[in-house]
Amino acid sequence: MSRETDGDPEKTTPDPMSDFETLMWNLEADPWLNPSGALITILDRPVKPTHFRRSIQQAVFSVPRLRQRVVPPPTKLTTPGWETDPEFDLDYHLRALALPSSACSLSDLLSLGAWLYQQPYDRSRPLWQIITIEGLEGGKGAVFWKLHHTIGDATTMMKMQEFYMQLKRREKLPDKVNLTQLFAKEVAAQPSRSHNPVDELAETAASTFGTLAKRQTNLLRRALGEVMLWGADPVRAKEFGQDTIHKAASTIDQLRGAGTDSRTEPSHAETNGGGSPLWRARSRHRQIEALQLPLDTAKATAKTLGGSLNDFFVAGAVIGSLAYHTQRDQPIDWLNLSFVVSTRKSDDDRANAFTPMRLEAPGTEMSLTERFGDLKTRMRTKKDAAKTGAGMSSLAGAANLLPGSLVSAVARKQAAGVDFATSNFRGAPVQVFISGGKLVQNIPIGPVAGTAFNLTLMSYDNSLDLGITIDPVAVEDPAGLRLCIERAYEDLTQEATQMGNG
Repeated sequence: MSRETDGDPEKTTPDPMSDFETLMWNLEADPWLNPSGALITILDRPVKPTHFRRSIQQAVFSVPRLRQRVVPPPTKLTTPGWETDPEFDLDYHLRALALPSSACSLSDLLSLGAWLYQQPYDRSRPLWQIITIEGLEGGKGAVFWKLHHTIGDATTMMKMQEFYMQLKRREKLPDKVNLTQLFAKEVAAQPSRSHNPVDELAETAASTFGTLAKRQTNLLRRALGEVMLWGADPVRAKEFGQDTIHKAASTIDQLRGAGTDSRTEPSHAETNGGGSPLWRARSRHRQIEALQLPLDTAKATAKTLGGSLNDFFVAGAVIGSLAYHTQRDQPIDWLNLSFVVSTRKSDDDRANAFTPMRLEAPGTEMSLTERFGDLKTRMRTKKDAAKTGAGMSSLAGAANLLPGSLVSAVARKQAAGVDFATSNFRGAPVQVFISGGKLVQNIPIGPVAGTAFNLTLMSYDNSLDLGITIDPVAVEDPAGLRLCIERAYEDLTQEATQMGNG
């Protein structure tokens, strides 16, 4: 992210997206593949409007991408950039919703959250929205947060919490910030855009033909070199086209969680037609389910079983999914899922620093302990592979040069071979408040992005808050899936307890 400057800012080129962020931006244009997430936060009482508004103003002042909009590139040789929105309107991004009665149940709130999550972003504005909600049963309140993935990953989102979370219920009103003055300085410092395509292309070439343009130009130069040889060797044209398609497939495969080159290491999704026979249909519809687990119990269970909290999390998802199929007399040989590996280092200030990896989990009969150990070993292997980088940046750069329709088609095909996605991140380790309301539960909404469902875990205080974002066309019984996953965690805990007593 770009940093604040003191005094009058100098005119600079827009802060560019990375190749990977550009790929997510391009994919988001297809709502079926939306890679972004959201969060529903439930409070014991509604927020204090003035206090909360001041808190969000502080966040907008301190986090540039919350006030910036995307600047589309004039050509595919460059990635999109960011610039301060000259028409920024806080009331557009921060809204309040008062429900007609105090009888809105958790189920009603989840339905509302699913509807809000599916509303598309206005891609000409900053890519976030916050809605405060009052009128829940028991006098509770809620906050719905939606943030585009190009603004940041889960770690970036957690860093933003310091602006709107407090350690006490009664905290002083945050200081006012002069957003108008800040915007005026930044907008004045931005290079003007003529809207003349020829002039704009010339301006962009002159200002961005640095490291970014050089990298992309090298890709183009290699492509042009190939084209010059096609006349003498027509076979090269076919091979070049096939190789380009393979690179796009490999890029999307990694985005969906493969972490390998599908040309040399075919997955079970490719050799047996996919994992689940029940979850092959796909749609853009979404339904949300939620559950909570005690954090200390989960940690103790994972330790007794010889693994980490993430091992416990993924094992429960796999065991619950297998139980869902067993209940419906549909045993399966393999489940194809993905999990996220953070690539962020201690001094890393990138907005996004993660790699999705695909995991193939066997459906063969085994004890809970054996399955836990098997999944732990498989994930360790994938995590080690993620440390090598797996060529994500270069492949994303290549894919971004291709037509969007081609990349979208490849992405849909790749996602169809993934049964579900998982992700987990840390929240506040202690009890916190948001503008007077005590936080009692988080419901993370992870991107389904063409899979059957997404299971996301967020730790908070002594709680593990899980959200299941489901494609109800793929999973016909969302509530049944939630129960199977919940029971799987209970079974793992009981298994660890018996081991401890034995």
